[in-house]
Amino acid sequence: MRGFDWGFADTFLFVVRNYMIPYQIIIALLIFSCQATGQTKIQLTLRADAQIEKIDVEDFSFKETFSSKYKDTIDFYFAKTNIDLYNIGCYVNGKKLWKQIWLDTGNIKIHAHVDSTKLIIDTIINSPMYYYVSNFNREFSSYLKTKNTVQINKFLLSKIQSNLENPFSLWAGWLYLNQNQNDKNKLIELKETFTKQGEMFSWFRLYPQVIERMNNILSGNNLNVLDFKFINKQNKVTSLSLKNADFYILDFWFLGCVPCRKEHKIIQANLRRITQNKISIIGISTDQYSKEWKDYLFKNHYSWPNYLQPPIKKLTESLNINAFPSYIVVNKAGEIIGRYNTFSEILRKFNISE
Repeated sequence: MRGFDWGFADTFLFVVRNYMIPYQIIIALLIFSCQATGQTKIQLTLRADAQIEKIDVEDFSFKETFSSKYKDTIDFYFAKTNIDLYNIGCYVNGKKLWKQIWLDTGNIKIHAHVDSTKLIIDTIINSPMYYYVSNFNREFSSYLKTKNTVQINKFLLSKIQSNLENPFSLWAGWLYLNQNQNDKNKLIELKETFTKQGEMFSWFRLYPQVIERMNNILSGNNLNVLDFKFINKQNKVTSLSLKNADFYILDFWFLGCVPCRKEHKIIQANLRRITQNKISIIGISTDQYSKEWKDYLFKNHYSWPNYLQPPIKKLTESLNINAFPSYIVVNKAGEIIGRYNTFSEILRKFNISE
Protein backbone atom coordinates (compact mmCIF):
# COMPACT_ATOMS: atom_id res chain seq x y z
CA MET A 1 0.00 0.00 0.00
CA ARG A 2 1.39 3.39 -0.91
CA GLY A 3 2.05 6.13 1.61
CA PHE A 4 3.62 9.58 1.57
CA ASP A 5 7.04 9.80 -0.10
CA TRP A 6 9.32 10.86 2.78
CA GLY A 7 12.33 11.03 0.47
CA PHE A 8 10.48 13.68 -1.47
CA ALA A 9 9.60 15.42 1.81
CA ASP A 10 13.25 15.75 2.89
CA THR A 11 14.25 17.26 -0.44
CA PHE A 12 11.22 19.52 -0.37
CA LEU A 13 12.06 20.94 3.09
CA PHE A 14 15.69 21.54 2.06
CA VAL A 15 14.55 23.58 -0.94
CA VAL A 16 12.03 25.57 1.13
CA ARG A 17 14.57 26.47 3.84
CA ASN A 18 17.33 27.50 1.42
CA TYR A 19 15.43 29.21 -1.38
CA MET A 20 12.55 30.95 0.46
CA ILE A 21 9.77 29.63 -1.77
CA PRO A 22 6.42 31.45 -1.29
CA TYR A 23 3.79 29.45 0.65
CA GLN A 24 1.36 29.37 -2.36
CA ILE A 25 3.93 27.43 -4.37
CA ILE A 26 4.61 25.20 -1.37
CA ILE A 27 0.92 24.27 -1.13
CA ALA A 28 0.73 23.64 -4.90
CA LEU A 29 3.77 21.38 -4.76
CA LEU A 30 2.33 19.42 -1.85
CA ILE A 31 -0.93 18.87 -3.71
CA PHE A 32 0.94 17.74 -6.82
CA SER A 33 3.06 15.35 -4.74
CA CYS A 34 -0.02 13.72 -3.22
CA GLN A 35 -1.70 13.41 -6.62
CA ALA A 36 1.43 11.87 -8.11
CA THR A 37 1.21 8.95 -5.72
CA GLY A 38 -2.15 7.88 -7.09
CA GLN A 39 -5.10 9.06 -9.16
CA THR A 40 -7.55 6.67 -7.50
CA LYS A 41 -8.06 6.14 -3.79
CA ILE A 42 -10.06 3.06 -2.82
CA GLN A 43 -11.21 3.14 0.79
CA LEU A 44 -12.42 -0.29 1.86
CA THR A 45 -14.54 -0.61 4.98
CA LEU A 46 -15.00 -4.30 5.74
CA ARG A 47 -17.13 -5.81 8.50
CA ALA A 48 -16.63 -9.43 9.51
CA ASP A 49 -17.59 -11.82 12.28
CA ALA A 50 -14.82 -14.21 11.26
CA GLN A 51 -11.11 -13.44 11.66
CA ILE A 52 -9.66 -11.96 8.47
CA GLU A 53 -5.99 -12.70 7.91
CA LYS A 54 -5.23 -10.17 5.18
CA ILE A 55 -6.76 -8.15 2.36
CA ASP A 56 -5.66 -8.00 -1.28
CA VAL A 57 -6.66 -5.35 -3.81
CA GLU A 58 -5.36 -5.49 -7.38
CA ASP A 59 -6.34 -4.37 -10.83
CA PHE A 60 -7.53 -7.04 -13.27
CA SER A 61 -4.42 -6.64 -15.45
CA PHE A 62 -2.06 -7.07 -12.45
CA LYS A 63 -0.37 -3.72 -13.08
CA GLU A 64 -0.78 -2.68 -9.44
CA THR A 65 -1.28 -5.04 -6.51
CA PHE A 66 -1.54 -4.30 -2.78
CA SER A 67 -1.81 -6.43 0.37
CA SER A 68 -2.54 -5.33 3.90
CA LYS A 69 -3.18 -6.78 7.32
CA TYR A 70 -6.82 -6.52 8.26
CA LYS A 71 -8.25 -3.30 9.63
CA ASP A 72 -11.90 -2.36 9.46
CA THR A 73 -11.03 0.58 7.16
CA ILE A 74 -8.05 0.63 4.79
CA ASP A 75 -7.03 3.04 2.01
CA PHE A 76 -5.45 1.78 -1.22
CA TYR A 77 -3.90 4.19 -3.74
CA PHE A 78 -3.77 3.36 -7.47
CA ALA A 79 -2.17 5.36 -10.27
CA LYS A 80 -5.30 4.98 -12.38
CA THR A 81 -6.57 7.66 -14.72
CA ASN A 82 -9.43 5.65 -16.22
CA ILE A 83 -12.21 3.27 -15.29
CA ASP A 84 -10.77 -0.16 -14.49
CA LEU A 85 -11.65 -3.61 -13.20
CA TYR A 86 -10.43 -4.58 -9.72
CA ASN A 87 -10.13 -7.77 -7.68
CA ILE A 88 -11.03 -7.25 -4.02
CA GLY A 89 -10.13 -10.22 -1.84
CA CYS A 90 -9.72 -11.26 1.78
CA TYR A 91 -8.44 -14.43 3.45
CA VAL A 92 -10.60 -16.16 6.04
CA ASN A 93 -9.37 -19.44 7.55
CA GLY A 94 -6.86 -19.82 4.72
CA LYS A 95 -9.54 -19.42 2.05
CA LYS A 96 -9.66 -16.44 -0.30
CA LEU A 97 -13.03 -14.75 -0.71
CA TRP A 98 -13.15 -12.19 -3.49
CA LYS A 99 -15.19 -9.97 -5.76
CA GLN A 100 -14.42 -8.53 -9.17
CA ILE A 101 -15.80 -5.01 -9.64
CA TRP A 102 -15.58 -2.12 -12.10
CA LEU A 103 -14.75 1.24 -10.54
CA ASP A 104 -14.33 4.85 -11.63
CA THR A 105 -11.29 6.94 -10.76
CA GLY A 106 -11.23 9.36 -7.86
CA ASN A 107 -12.08 8.91 -4.20
CA ILE A 108 -13.98 5.60 -4.07
CA LYS A 109 -15.53 4.24 -0.88
CA ILE A 110 -16.50 0.57 -0.64
CA HIS A 111 -18.59 -0.80 2.21
CA ALA A 112 -18.60 -4.59 2.40
CA HIS A 113 -18.98 -7.48 4.81
CA VAL A 114 -17.94 -11.11 5.07
CA ASP A 115 -20.14 -13.99 5.99
CA SER A 116 -18.86 -17.55 6.42
CA THR A 117 -18.64 -18.28 2.70
CA LYS A 118 -18.39 -15.08 0.67
CA LEU A 119 -17.43 -11.44 0.41
CA ILE A 120 -20.49 -9.23 -0.09
CA ILE A 121 -20.44 -5.67 -1.43
CA ASP A 122 -23.02 -3.57 0.43
CA THR A 123 -22.58 -0.21 -1.25
CA ILE A 124 -20.06 1.78 -3.28
CA ILE A 125 -19.82 5.56 -3.12
CA ASN A 126 -18.45 7.83 -5.89
CA SER A 127 -18.42 5.12 -8.57
CA PRO A 128 -21.42 5.14 -10.92
CA MET A 129 -19.56 2.59 -13.07
CA TYR A 130 -20.12 -0.13 -10.47
CA TYR A 131 -23.90 0.28 -10.73
CA TYR A 132 -23.74 0.72 -14.51
CA VAL A 133 -22.08 -2.70 -14.82
CA SER A 134 -24.57 -4.26 -12.39
CA ASN A 135 -27.40 -3.07 -14.63
CA PHE A 136 -25.50 -4.26 -17.70
CA ASN A 137 -25.20 -7.77 -16.22
CA ARG A 138 -28.92 -7.90 -15.43
CA GLU A 139 -29.89 -6.72 -18.92
CA PHE A 140 -27.47 -9.09 -20.62
CA SER A 141 -28.77 -12.04 -18.61
CA SER A 142 -32.35 -11.21 -19.57
CA TYR A 143 -31.38 -11.01 -23.27
CA LEU A 144 -29.62 -14.38 -23.03
CA LYS A 145 -32.81 -15.97 -21.73
CA THR A 146 -34.71 -14.81 -24.81
CA LYS A 147 -32.05 -16.42 -27.08
CA ASN A 148 -32.69 -13.59 -29.52
CA THR A 149 -29.24 -13.20 -31.10
CA VAL A 150 -30.25 -10.02 -32.95
CA GLN A 151 -31.18 -8.30 -29.69
CA ILE A 152 -28.10 -9.66 -27.92
CA ASN A 153 -25.74 -8.38 -30.63
CA LYS A 154 -27.45 -4.99 -30.81
CA PHE A 155 -27.21 -4.62 -27.03
CA LEU A 156 -23.53 -5.59 -26.85
CA LEU A 157 -22.48 -3.42 -29.79
CA SER A 158 -24.22 -0.40 -28.28
CA LYS A 159 -22.34 -0.94 -25.00
CA ILE A 160 -19.02 -1.32 -26.82
CA GLN A 161 -19.59 1.90 -28.74
CA SER A 162 -20.64 3.89 -25.66
CA ASN A 163 -17.57 2.71 -23.71
CA LEU A 164 -14.80 3.15 -26.28
CA GLU A 165 -13.14 5.64 -23.91
CA ASN A 166 -12.68 3.01 -21.21
CA PRO A 167 -11.67 -0.69 -21.08
CA PHE A 168 -15.20 -1.92 -20.30
CA SER A 169 -15.61 -1.84 -24.10
CA LEU A 170 -13.23 -4.84 -24.22
CA TRP A 171 -15.31 -6.70 -21.65
CA ALA A 172 -18.45 -6.23 -23.76
CA GLY A 173 -16.36 -7.03 -26.86
CA TRP A 174 -15.26 -10.32 -25.30
CA LEU A 175 -18.90 -11.29 -24.77
CA TYR A 176 -19.77 -10.26 -28.34
CA LEU A 177 -16.84 -12.25 -29.75
CA ASN A 178 -17.91 -15.39 -27.89
CA GLN A 179 -21.42 -14.98 -29.27
CA ASN A 180 -20.25 -14.48 -32.87
CA GLN A 181 -16.90 -16.24 -33.26
CA ASN A 182 -18.22 -18.22 -36.24
CA ASP A 183 -19.80 -15.27 -38.06
CA LYS A 184 -17.17 -13.29 -39.95
CA ASN A 185 -19.60 -10.54 -40.96
CA LYS A 186 -20.34 -9.86 -37.29
CA LEU A 187 -16.63 -9.88 -36.50
CA ILE A 188 -15.92 -7.40 -39.27
CA GLU A 189 -18.51 -5.11 -37.68
CA LEU A 190 -16.78 -5.58 -34.33
CA LYS A 191 -13.38 -4.79 -35.85
CA GLU A 192 -14.69 -1.60 -37.45
CA THR A 193 -15.98 -0.50 -34.05
CA PHE A 194 -12.69 -1.17 -32.24
CA THR A 195 -10.68 0.52 -34.99
CA LYS A 196 -12.00 3.82 -33.61
CA GLN A 197 -10.35 3.00 -30.29
CA GLY A 198 -6.93 2.08 -31.66
CA GLU A 199 -4.44 0.60 -29.17
CA MET A 200 -5.51 2.84 -26.28
CA PHE A 201 -6.13 -0.14 -23.99
CA SER A 202 -3.58 -2.62 -25.28
CA TRP A 203 -2.33 -2.89 -21.66
CA PHE A 204 -5.67 -4.30 -20.51
CA ARG A 205 -5.62 -8.03 -19.83
CA LEU A 206 -8.56 -8.76 -22.15
CA TYR A 207 -7.01 -6.95 -25.13
CA PRO A 208 -5.35 -10.04 -26.70
CA GLN A 209 -8.40 -12.17 -25.93
CA VAL A 210 -10.55 -9.77 -27.94
CA ILE A 211 -8.52 -7.85 -30.51
CA GLU A 212 -5.79 -10.38 -31.31
CA ARG A 213 -8.22 -13.31 -31.23
CA MET A 214 -10.66 -11.44 -33.48
CA ASN A 215 -7.88 -10.63 -35.97
CA ASN A 216 -6.68 -14.24 -35.83
CA ILE A 217 -10.14 -15.56 -36.74
CA LEU A 218 -10.51 -13.05 -39.57
CA SER A 219 -7.03 -13.66 -40.98
CA GLY A 220 -7.46 -17.27 -42.01
CA ASN A 221 -9.21 -20.60 -41.67
CA ASN A 222 -6.45 -23.14 -42.19
CA LEU A 223 -4.62 -25.05 -39.49
CA ASN A 224 -1.60 -27.17 -40.33
CA VAL A 225 -1.30 -29.43 -37.28
CA LEU A 226 1.98 -30.84 -38.62
CA ASP A 227 3.56 -27.49 -37.75
CA PHE A 228 3.10 -28.30 -34.06
CA LYS A 229 4.46 -30.95 -31.72
CA PHE A 230 2.69 -32.49 -28.73
CA ILE A 231 3.49 -34.74 -25.77
CA ASN A 232 1.59 -38.03 -25.46
CA LYS A 233 0.67 -40.07 -22.36
CA GLN A 234 4.05 -41.82 -22.52
CA ASN A 235 5.78 -38.42 -22.25
CA LYS A 236 7.04 -38.70 -25.83
CA VAL A 237 7.04 -35.91 -28.40
CA THR A 238 4.70 -36.66 -31.30
CA SER A 239 2.69 -35.09 -34.12
CA LEU A 240 -1.03 -35.21 -34.88
CA SER A 241 -2.52 -36.77 -37.96
CA LEU A 242 -5.88 -35.84 -39.48
CA LYS A 243 -6.54 -38.88 -41.67
CA ASN A 244 -9.12 -41.24 -40.21
CA ALA A 245 -12.18 -38.99 -39.75
CA ASP A 246 -14.15 -36.38 -41.66
CA PHE A 247 -14.03 -33.86 -38.80
CA TYR A 248 -11.88 -33.31 -35.71
CA ILE A 249 -12.81 -31.58 -32.48
CA LEU A 250 -9.79 -30.09 -30.73
CA ASP A 251 -10.63 -29.79 -27.03
CA PHE A 252 -8.41 -27.27 -25.21
CA TRP A 253 -8.46 -27.72 -21.44
CA PHE A 254 -6.42 -28.05 -18.23
CA LEU A 255 -6.78 -29.98 -14.96
CA GLY A 256 -7.69 -27.03 -12.76
CA CYS A 257 -10.51 -25.95 -15.07
CA VAL A 258 -13.78 -27.03 -13.39
CA PRO A 259 -15.94 -26.32 -16.48
CA CYS A 260 -13.51 -28.43 -18.55
CA ARG A 261 -14.02 -31.40 -16.24
CA LYS A 262 -17.80 -31.03 -16.48
CA GLU A 263 -17.57 -30.88 -20.26
CA HIS A 264 -15.53 -34.10 -20.32
CA LYS A 265 -18.48 -35.92 -18.76
CA ILE A 266 -20.67 -34.65 -21.63
CA ILE A 267 -18.08 -35.78 -24.17
CA GLN A 268 -17.92 -39.21 -22.55
CA ALA A 269 -21.72 -39.57 -22.64
CA ASN A 270 -21.83 -38.70 -26.36
CA LEU A 271 -18.57 -40.27 -27.52
CA ARG A 272 -20.14 -43.20 -29.39
CA ARG A 273 -22.57 -40.99 -31.31
CA ILE A 274 -19.74 -38.61 -32.18
CA THR A 275 -17.50 -41.35 -33.57
CA GLN A 276 -20.41 -42.90 -35.48
CA ASN A 277 -20.63 -39.62 -37.41
CA LYS A 278 -16.96 -39.92 -38.43
CA ILE A 279 -15.90 -37.26 -35.97
CA SER A 280 -12.82 -37.62 -33.77
CA ILE A 281 -12.04 -35.80 -30.55
CA ILE A 282 -8.49 -34.78 -29.65
CA GLY A 283 -7.79 -33.32 -26.23
CA ILE A 284 -4.99 -30.76 -25.91
CA SER A 285 -4.11 -29.83 -22.34
CA THR A 286 -2.09 -26.84 -21.22
CA ASP A 287 -0.86 -28.75 -18.14
CA GLN A 288 2.64 -30.08 -17.60
CA TYR A 289 3.29 -33.81 -17.74
CA SER A 290 2.38 -35.39 -14.40
CA LYS A 291 0.98 -38.52 -12.78
CA GLU A 292 -2.09 -36.51 -11.80
CA TRP A 293 -2.80 -35.70 -15.46
CA LYS A 294 -2.44 -39.33 -16.54
CA ASP A 295 -4.49 -40.61 -13.59
CA TYR A 296 -7.32 -38.17 -14.33
CA LEU A 297 -7.73 -39.57 -17.84
CA PHE A 298 -7.29 -43.20 -16.77
CA LYS A 299 -9.60 -43.16 -13.73
CA ASN A 300 -12.39 -41.47 -15.68
CA HIS A 301 -11.98 -43.84 -18.65
CA TYR A 302 -11.49 -40.96 -21.07
CA SER A 303 -10.24 -42.98 -23.99
CA TRP A 304 -10.09 -40.38 -26.74
CA PRO A 305 -6.57 -39.13 -27.64
CA ASN A 306 -5.19 -36.55 -25.25
CA TYR A 307 -1.94 -34.63 -25.51
CA LEU A 308 0.02 -31.90 -23.75
CA GLN A 309 1.52 -28.82 -25.33
CA PRO A 310 5.29 -28.38 -25.22
CA PRO A 311 6.61 -25.18 -23.60
CA ILE A 312 7.45 -23.60 -26.98
CA LYS A 313 5.40 -23.03 -30.13
CA LYS A 314 2.04 -23.61 -28.48
CA LEU A 315 -1.06 -24.19 -30.57
CA THR A 316 -3.15 -22.20 -28.06
CA GLU A 317 -0.94 -19.16 -28.67
CA SER A 318 -1.17 -19.56 -32.44
CA LEU A 319 -4.97 -19.71 -32.23
CA ASN A 320 -5.18 -17.01 -29.49
CA ILE A 321 -7.03 -19.33 -27.13
CA ASN A 322 -7.22 -17.77 -23.66
CA ALA A 323 -10.54 -19.11 -22.34
CA PHE A 324 -11.17 -22.70 -21.34
CA PRO A 325 -12.70 -24.95 -22.36
CA SER A 326 -12.39 -23.98 -26.01
CA TYR A 327 -13.16 -26.17 -29.01
CA ILE A 328 -11.86 -25.82 -32.55
CA VAL A 329 -13.58 -27.95 -35.21
CA VAL A 330 -11.52 -28.72 -38.33
CA ASN A 331 -12.07 -30.96 -41.33
CA LYS A 332 -9.51 -33.50 -42.51
CA ALA A 333 -7.97 -30.86 -44.79
CA GLY A 334 -7.18 -28.75 -41.71
CA GLU A 335 -9.75 -26.07 -42.49
CA ILE A 336 -11.25 -24.48 -39.36
CA ILE A 337 -15.02 -24.68 -39.64
CA GLY A 338 -16.05 -23.64 -36.15
CA ARG A 339 -15.01 -22.32 -32.74
CA TYR A 340 -17.06 -23.08 -29.63
CA ASN A 341 -16.98 -22.77 -25.86
CA THR A 342 -19.37 -25.60 -24.95
CA PHE A 343 -19.66 -29.14 -26.26
CA SER A 344 -23.44 -28.76 -26.49
CA GLU A 345 -22.91 -26.20 -29.27
CA ILE A 346 -20.89 -28.77 -31.21
CA LEU A 347 -23.58 -31.41 -30.79
CA ARG A 348 -26.13 -28.98 -32.19
CA LYS A 349 -23.85 -28.15 -35.09
CA PHE A 350 -23.71 -31.82 -36.11
CA ASN A 351 -27.40 -32.40 -35.28
CA ILE A 352 -26.59 -34.83 -32.48
CA SER A 353 -29.06 -34.76 -29.59
CA GLU A 354 -27.70 -35.01 -26.05
